Amino acid sequence: MSDSTPFTTLPDISAGLEPVISYEYKRSYVPGVGFTQEQLANATSSLTAPIAPPCGGEIPVTAGVSAIGSYWATLKFKKVHALAVQPTRAHPTDSGLDLVSVETLSLAPGAFHAYDTGIQLELPAGYEGQVRPRSGLAAKKGVTVLNAPGTIDTAYTGNVKVILINHGPGTVDIKAGDRIAQLVVAPVSLMECVEVTEVAETDRGANGLGSTGV
Repeated sequence: MSDSTPFTTLPDISAGLEPVISYEYKRSYVPGVGFTQEQLANATSSLTAPIAPPCGGEIPVTAGVSAIGSYWATLKFKKVHALAVQPTRAHPTDSGLDLVSVETLSLAPGAFHAYDTGIQLELPAGYEGQVRPRSGLAAKKGVTVLNAPGTIDTAYTGNVKVILINHGPGTVDIKAGDRIAQLVVAPVSLMECVEVTEVAETDRGANGLGSTGV
């Protein structure tokens, strides 16, 4: 990106999406880490008021935090249950947004269930939602996401559900309002599949499971 490139130029994967920029956390960028001082000045000069970051939290004004500073896309969600809770980050720079159950149901050892979150998502084109386990549930109770990571495609707009399984020795009570998983939104590479007669040779070749030792 050259000095003459406007800061608000969007990546190809987000073409057509409106950037949401806040001066308050725009200052968290460090010159030389993807953006120049001139680009930062251009981006902030047109802003009249800070914009709150979506999905909860305030981005700290910290020189060491340079990975974030703008939101190139918006994650839209709809509550379809009275107990539904907005996905939020526990900390401003967390990758995952907490997903909350609207169901109350206990999990016996070895049992699994698809817990409804009572929300529907509108993911931007070029992104997917990854439903990942919460480390606290896994470490303390042996409960994890059965199909981790669960995949939410852009075209899917139904209720987000989380399949939990209890690998622990005892019954685990899951109640409405409990945080049961985390949602990570990530870009997707949409590639065309092309059949070939041969694939490129590599040093590794077909050496797979256990080929490098235990």
